Amino acid sequence: MENASKALIIAGAILISILLISVGIIVMNSINKPLDQAQGQADSQAVEMFNARFTGYLGGGQSLQSMKTLINTVKSTTDRTVTLDTSGITSVTHTDMKKGNTFTAEVTDWDAGYISKIKITKE
Repeated sequence: MENASKALIIAGAILISILLISVGIIVMNSINKPLDQAQGQADSQAVEMFNARFTGYLGGGQSLQSMKTLINTVKSTTDRTVTLDTSGITSVTHTDMKKGNTFTAEVTDWDAGYISKIKITKE
């Protein structure tokens, strides 16, 4: 009888240990959910901040100065690679890039939400 009561006490201790471990896992998971959400928000803000460098220069009716600024912005970008497609104009120093002309800049490729290629054409 003494051995049976000791066995029940040991079994109870094991069940309580399993219960405590389960509660610990549930608490850890509930703590990680807000952290994961915050990380996701930080990632999306990083994408928005990166793309914001270029979005003001996208679209039609852009001036020569806007295109020069866009080109310089792309050249100075060091954290990700952004490619310029200027096949719509012969070169950035060509006569197409003279005052009075208007240009269209559009995104032609994305990389995980980030702008990775911009095409400039003369209107």
